[in-house]
Parts: sequence; C-alpha cells; structure tokens
Amino acid sequence: MKLNPAIIFIFFLFSCQNGAHIEFGKKYKEKLLQINIDTLDSYIKLYNSVDSILCSNDESQIQLLIHDDEVNYKVNLINICSDIVGCSKSRNFLVIKNDSIYKSNIGAYNFDSLCNLIIRDYPNNGLNPRLSGAPHKFSLLFIQPNLLNNEALKGRLINTLKAFESTHLGNDKLKLALSLDINENFDFDKIQYEDSVYNEMEMLLKDQNLKQYGNLGNRNSRK
Repeated sequence: MKLNPAIIFIFFLFSCQNGAHIEFGKKYKEKLLQINIDTLDSYIKLYNSVDSILCSNDESQIQLLIHDDEVNYKVNLINICSDIVGCSKSRNFLVIKNDSIYKSNIGAYNFDSLCNLIIRDYPNNGLNPRLSGAPHKFSLLFIQPNLLNNEALKGRLINTLKAFESTHLGNDKLKLALSLDINENFDFDKIQYEDSVYNEMEMLLKDQNLKQYGNLGNRNSRK
C-alpha cells in the first residue's frame, strides 16, 4: 500500500513531538540558534559547528537539541566565540572530561560523584578559596575526545543533565560550556590527591561551619 506523502509528514511531525520537553540553562541573547546533535557524528564536529556559528553571529546563543526515546532536551550553552579571550577562575568550574570529573586543586573523581560535587561546590559563595566564588559563576566545562561518536556523546550529555537535575537546584541554573581537549593524553586518574571527594569536601564544609559558629559565639558573648 502506498502512503500519502501528507500522512507521512503528519506522522513525522507528531513523532518528533512525543515525549517530555526539558530545558536547561538560561537564554541571555535575543538570537537563539539551535543545533541538533543527531546531525553531527563526532564531538569535534559539534564543537566546530557551535564555534563557527558564534564567531559569525556575535549576538547569538546556541541551544543544543538532544533527543532520546523519552525526553527532548534543550540546552542553552554559555559558549562564546573562541576568538574572544575570556577570563574565568578555575575554582568556578567543574570539568567533565571523558567520563570523569575534575576539580582544580582538589582532584579527579568518577562520574557518579557529579551530583554530590555540584551540591557542595555551587553554594560555596566564595567561603572556601578552592570552590566556586558565587552560585552565578559556577559552570560545568564539558570536554570530550575529538573523535567521540554521536551515540557516546549523547549518552554523556544526557547523564550530565540528569545529574544536574537531581541536585534540585533548578534546571535554569545550569551553565554548560563545550571545550576542546587540548591534551587527550592527559590522564586525570593519575592526579595525586589525599582524600576522596566526600572526605575532602566534607572537611572543607566542616571548617566553614566551625568558623561560622565561632563568629556567632563571639557575638553572643559580647551581649
């Protein structure tokens, strides 16, 4: 049986609308340009597409479209043209490299730690010099092998989004930037550190709480 082209088009239209729609990140530019990652077969092609658009459209922002069987994700990136020299402190980033997480001056951890790392890092508000300076400065830097295929790329992006969503900070709070892997031979697992992510960050938070309680006690003793 030969199907009417109009029926095929209607089926395609509604099939694309199936599933939940979830958006991450804020829109901060008037011109929002979309890239469907299913149209690109490697990470380097995705990054180059994002960068090329931004470098030729100064007033634009990129929104990634990521589809799986159940959810249609929209991710508003914070990338800027690579020709523009930006200045951001490493303390404000959690780096997602391959399937590991790296925090500058603290250590490297497995991907399962991402949710807990975000919860401890995001609200630091400058209290500890090794964690984020303020919630609005906190960002995730997504770095993957240049030739990572589309299927693996989608999986890692979706897992990153799910981890952030599980923090309950609010999906609009996500600041995600794509970056190139300038040294693919660098192995985060070889970074030396003394404590696990939990011991390290719990120790930092404990020190902060002790200082806060100490200051409160001093104020009360003066009354």
